Amino acid sequence: MRTDPDIGLKKISSLESLSTINQIQGLRAIAVIGVVAYHAGLPLSGGFTGVDMFFVISGFVVSLSVVRHFQKTGRVDIRSFYMKRIRRLSPALALMLSVVLVIMVFLSSPLADFTTAPLTAIGASLGVSNWVIFTTTGGYFDSAADSNEFLNTWTLGVEAQFYLVLPVLFFLIFWFKRAHRLSVGLLLFGSIFTISILAAWLNFTGQVGPRTGFLFGFYGPVGRLWEFAVGVLLVLVVLRKIRFSPVLARSMAFLGVGLIFFSFTMVDSTAVFPGPMTLVPVAGTGLLLIASLQVTSVRKFLSLASLVAIGNFSYSWYLWHWPFVVLASGMWGDTWVVKSIAVTVSVFPAFFSYRYVEDRFRLSQPKSTSSNIKVMAIFILAPIVFAGLFILMFKFGLGSPVIRKYQNATSGLHLAQTRGCDVTVPLDSNSLLNCTWNSAATGPPIYLVGDSNADHFSEAALFAALQLNRPLSISTTHACPFISGNFEWEPMSSEWLSQCDSYRRENLLFLEQAPKGTVVISNIDWYWTSPEIILNSVSSSQAAGDSLEQTFAKEMTITVEQLQKSGQTVILVQTAPMWNGQYFWEPEDCLPWSLISGTCGKQMPKSSALASQKIVRDALETVSRETGARLWDSFNEICPDVLCEIESNLNVKYFDANHISVRESEVLGPQFKDFLSQK
Repeated sequence: MRTDPDIGLKKISSLESLSTINQIQGLRAIAVIGVVAYHAGLPLSGGFTGVDMFFVISGFVVSLSVVRHFQKTGRVDIRSFYMKRIRRLSPALALMLSVVLVIMVFLSSPLADFTTAPLTAIGASLGVSNWVIFTTTGGYFDSAADSNEFLNTWTLGVEAQFYLVLPVLFFLIFWFKRAHRLSVGLLLFGSIFTISILAAWLNFTGQVGPRTGFLFGFYGPVGRLWEFAVGVLLVLVVLRKIRFSPVLARSMAFLGVGLIFFSFTMVDSTAVFPGPMTLVPVAGTGLLLIASLQVTSVRKFLSLASLVAIGNFSYSWYLWHWPFVVLASGMWGDTWVVKSIAVTVSVFPAFFSYRYVEDRFRLSQPKSTSSNIKVMAIFILAPIVFAGLFILMFKFGLGSPVIRKYQNATSGLHLAQTRGCDVTVPLDSNSLLNCTWNSAATGPPIYLVGDSNADHFSEAALFAALQLNRPLSISTTHACPFISGNFEWEPMSSEWLSQCDSYRRENLLFLEQAPKGTVVISNIDWYWTSPEIILNSVSSSQAAGDSLEQTFAKEMTITVEQLQKSGQTVILVQTAPMWNGQYFWEPEDCLPWSLISGTCGKQMPKSSALASQKIVRDALETVSRETGARLWDSFNEICPDVLCEIESNLNVKYFDANHISVRESEVLGPQFKDFLSQK
C-alpha cells in the first residue's frame, strides 16, 4: 500500500529516536527481572506480572516501528512485517527449543508424561503455544505447569496472535485520508481495548464457558489484547505530540513506579488474570513509558548501563531461564536455592543466544526474499522435527527393552479404569452392564468395591472369577474409601466429597438388595493415619477422643455387619506394601540412564513396610475377628523374602508408590482364587 507518508501531523523528533532510546530496554529489564525472580522462588509474589509489562512494551515498540516505516516509505508492508517478526523471534526460540529437547532426552523420565513439553515446543514454533498449554498443562498456577519445560512460551503465542492482526489494522488506518488517520487509529484501538477488557471482565466474573475459556482466560488472546492496545494507544498519543506539565509528568513517573512495585510485591497467584489486578502493571508500564519521554531522572534511571544490558538480552534470558528451573528442580529439588542457581546459570546460554543468534538475524538483511523464507522455514521446522523425534524415541523406550518393560508396567490401566468403572458412580442396573465381567457365569457373584486400591486387584479378582465360574462386578472410586460414616478430606472440594458420600451410600444400598455373593472391600490404609482426614462416626457408641484408626475400625465393623445382615459374605483386603517415607519410589523420578543401568527399581526391608502400615493392619485384623469377615493379605506374595522389590523375576511389580501393576495383579490371581475357594 503506497500513499502520502504524512500521517496528518508533523513528525516529532522523539519519534525518530524513540526505538533506540535506552529506557525501553530498561523497562524490559525490570519486566524480565520480575518474571525470573518469581520463577526462582524469590519473595516477589507478583513477579509474573512482568509479562503484562512485556505486552504493553511490545504493543508500543512494534506499532511504533510500523508507523516509522510508513513515514519513511509511505506504505504498510504486511509481508515484510511478518518476516521481520519471524527473524526477530524465531531463531532464538528455535535454538532454545532444540537444545532443551536434546537435554531432556537425558534428564526426562520416559515413565512420565513425555508428550506435553514437545507438543508445547511444536505449538511455540507455530505461534499457538498458549492454546497447547491450555489444553495440556492446564492453569498457569496449577502444579502440572511446574513440570512443563516450555510453559513460558505461552506469552509468545499471545504475541504472535497480536502480531497477526496488527499490520492489517494499521493498513486500514492508513487507508483513510491523512487528516483522519490518527483519529481513526484512536477509535479503532480504543474499541479493541474496550472489547478486550470486557472479555477480561467476563473471565474475572466467571461468566466464561468452556468453549470461550481459552480465548478470554489467562492464556487467551482476546482477554489479553487490551494490554497490547495500551501500548499502541500510547504511540498514537505520542504522534499527537501531547505533552504534560513537568509536575504532572513527574507524578505519572512516581505513580508508575509505585504501581509496578505494588504488582511485584503485593499481587499473588490468587488474583484472577486477566482481571482488575492486571490493570496495575499495565497502567504502571504505560505511565513510565510516557513519563520517560519528558522526565530526565526517569530516563536516566531506565538508561543505566546495567539495566540496558539486561534489557538487551531479556528475550533470550526469558526463553532460557524457565527450562533451567524445571530441569534443575526435577534433579535437585524444588527449592528457591536450586531455582535461583538455575536462573543464574541460564544467563550464559541466554547471552550466547543473544550475541550469536538473536542479534545476528535481527540486524542482518536477507539476500533475497526466497532465501529469507528458506532460513525462516528452517527455524520454524527445526524444533518441530526435534519434538517429533523426541516423542517417537520416548514412545518406543529409546530402543531399550528395560525401559519398555517399565513403561508397560507404569502405564497399563486396571480393569475398572479401562471400562470407566473407577468413577463416583455406584452399581445399579445400568452400570452393571458395563462393569460386570464373566456375566454368563452361574456361580454366586463377586463384588469388588473400594478406592483405586480395589481397582489394582481387579485382574486377580477376574482370574478367580473365571476359574470359579462366578461373575465379577467392579465399582471403585479413586481416593474415596468404601466405609460408612461421614468422610471429610481437607484438600478435596465439597462437591467431590458429596459425590464420594453418594457413591458409598448408594453402593451399600445396592449391595444389600443385590444377589447374594461375596463383597470384597479394599481401601488404601493411609486415610486412617492422615491428619487431613476426618471420619465422623455414624455409631452412637463412638467414644469421645477416639483416634482416627479407632473410628475407622468401628465404621468398618458397621459396614461389614450391614452387608452380612443382608446375606452377603464379606472379604476385607489388607493394603499392599507401599513405598513411602525413606523408601519412597516414584516412576517419574527414573531417568533413562537409571532404568537402563538397573538402579531405578528400589528395595525396601519387609519389616519396615510392615511397621509403617501396622496401625491400620492391626485395625483390620480387629474388624475381621469381631465380624467374622475373612481377611486377604497379599503382603507375603508381593514381598516373599526379607526385601520388597519394585522389580523381580523380570516383572515390574508396581504402577507407582501406592499401586501394583497390572502384571503383578495377574500374578496374584491364583492366590486370590485359592483364598476365595476356602470355606
